Amino acid sequence: CLYKGMEQKALKKLSQSELQLHLRSLRTNEILKTVAAFCHLYPERLKIRDDSGPGVISAELLVHDQGLRGEMTSRIALKIGPSEPLPLVQPRSIARYLARASNNLGLLGKGATEEALVEELMAMAIEGIGESDDISKLTDLATKSTFLGSTSGPRLGDLAVYAALHPLVSGKKGAYDALPAPLMRWFDFIQHHHAFDAKTRPLALVPIARPPSPFFSSSSSSTSTTKPAKEVKGGKEEKSKKQQADSKTTTTTTTTATSGKKKGKGGDADAKKAAKKAAKKAKLEAEAKARAAKEIGRVDFRVGLIEDVATNESDNTLFVSQVDVGALGKKQVVSRLGGFVPIEEMKGRKVILIVNLEDAEFGGKKSQGRIMCGTGKENKSKKSLVAVPAKAKVGERVAFKGAEGIEADPVLKDKRLRPVLKKLKVAAGTALYSDLAFATTAGPCTCPGITDGTIA
Repeated sequence: CLYKGMEQKALKKLSQSELQLHLRSLRTNEILKTVAAFCHLYPERLKIRDDSGPGVISAELLVHDQGLRGEMTSRIALKIGPSEPLPLVQPRSIARYLARASNNLGLLGKGATEEALVEELMAMAIEGIGESDDISKLTDLATKSTFLGSTSGPRLGDLAVYAALHPLVSGKKGAYDALPAPLMRWFDFIQHHHAFDAKTRPLALVPIARPPSPFFSSSSSSTSTTKPAKEVKGGKEEKSKKQQADSKTTTTTTTTATSGKKKGKGGDADAKKAAKKAAKKAKLEAEAKARAAKEIGRVDFRVGLIEDVATNESDNTLFVSQVDVGALGKKQVVSRLGGFVPIEEMKGRKVILIVNLEDAEFGGKKSQGRIMCGTGKENKSKKSLVAVPAKAKVGERVAFKGAEGIEADPVLKDKRLRPVLKKLKVAAGTALYSDLAFATTAGPCTCPGITDGTIA
């Protein structure tokens, strides 16, 4: 549905990576247009086009900047592309800017919890919704509140997910079973939101089919209008009343006789109920552990050795490290540790780093991983690199109990990394994912100087 007008021959010529890049651009295009339309910045005051090259979207915003305190000019050229990771070039940054520029700050979320959820939902929408885990999470959010995680109004996450799900729902012609019922209710509510102008809405309204109701069938209505006949002739009515009284007496006697048996069996029933409850709890715990193992197993944590490190010329808070990762070769990693960790403590040190992230760029330098560092819970300025046992092998993969046999993703998507980062922590000086220790062949990893805190 997203490949509007593209011929089958043209699609077949694209490689898998090119196909994903084009698909991501098209999704992002629809998301930004939806946000702009909701903010009444489209199309008269916003131009979005995808003719700047494969995977690149250009957006020109023709409105005076109100949300960023005049730091930018009234005419702003914004570009999205994997090769330009600068401020206001990522889709989420542009969406936030549109919300601020239109003075619609409610879209950003109220409080840290909502803001974090908005970020997570936008990342999910941009990367593509389709896995059962994503649909389950969205359905759960739609069940608990009017909007996704909010009861007071839609957020950027709602608009992004709506735009990402639109091809799926429209492809099934609005069938009520295209998505779970709570999610379909939410989708229909968003598409009819009063903030969308009928003339400028970028996505067409999808007529939602409704399931037939069992309460209004022809058979039930005809039955309800039929009145029971009443016996009035002769002594039939009195006889009927006597039979009803005898029946009630018999029922009461039977109930009294069986109540004693039920009391006698009450202990067995309670035991069975408790056993069933315990079995259900054990099953849920096992499923939760399996999900956690799959989640952490996607991330490729490795032991690396920093062979050289230097301060970035344009930003002295950035350290550019050359890290040996054994069989995976050398990797350049940029870390914002200046002012927290002395640079002389970096060189020659073993560290833990994530190696299956997409390449990024910070301060004009390419970064091919992420070095793990702990932060104190009480003192946020206290930071310490995750320490590796001296005998741990360079290049070995960090293990987590229960996730040993799970293969890491070749390239870890942002939406897969975020939930993991939220569960990384330091407890009693040990580096943990949830309650699972960072384990190497030489023992667990620690965080010197930090008793309790977070890891990122």
